[in-house]
Amino acid sequence: MLEVNLHPDRKRRKRGGGFDAGELMGSLRSMVPSGGGGGDPWAMALAVVALVVLGGGGALWYVQSNRLDDIESRIQSMAKDSARLADLQGIVDSLEQRRAEIQDRMAQVEDLDRGRYVWPHLLNELSDALPDAAWLTSLSRASATPDLQVAVEGVAASPLVITQYVRALRERSHVADVQMGGSQRTQLEQGSYGHSFNLTVTYRRPPPAAIRTRPLVSSNVGSGGGG
Repeated sequence: MLEVNLHPDRKRRKRGGGFDAGELMGSLRSMVPSGGGGGDPWAMALAVVALVVLGGGGALWYVQSNRLDDIESRIQSMAKDSARLADLQGIVDSLEQRRAEIQDRMAQVEDLDRGRYVWPHLLNELSDALPDAAWLTSLSRASATPDLQVAVEGVAASPLVITQYVRALRERSHVADVQMGGSQRTQLEQGSYGHSFNLTVTYRRPPPAAIRTRPLVSSNVGSGGGG
């Protein structure tokens, strides 16, 4: 009677959790009779089944091992990519914070610059619009910026000159409104007469298209041109 030892006593040598092909062949040879003549068909069938099972198990183990190695490699690559993305995100956050700080400082500078030349602009408008037959005697601030208002007092040769002055002021780019306070006939020097008046002039910041700027440094500086 043929006996098959499915659990041999000798220890298998393992390599990476796999199986020993030489040991498998030795086990299969022990299932087949060594003498001549046909062997037991059941033993042969059992040997074939064992070969298929063990071969399939080895193939499955090999495939799963390769898949596991591939997954581990992908995990390591994703971990490295995640670390790089974290570093890049930190850089982006730092740049965003820096840009916010710069924008805040620029806004502060613009606020300071916006009110820097309010009075020069307004005084220039009051002067340019003034007719030849009129002059100013007093200027005072009626309200602060940004809605700056100035109380203006002056003397004109006639009421028509006062009306001309008011119309000219209302057409100026830095003047938002002009309110007439009143006028009266006033005696001047050497027995002449005029008409005193008082106005309230409101400042207006003109649109960007109406603002004319000049470079702080001439483009000819450093060009090498002789004069």
